[in-house]
Amino acid sequence: MMAASASLTPRRSAAIVLILH
Repeated sequence: MMAASASLTPRRSAAIVLILH
């Protein structure tokens, strides 16, 4: 999942991480 978030923009990746956690 981290790799997928890395491909996205930093802001979106941060949002995804917050949602996942």
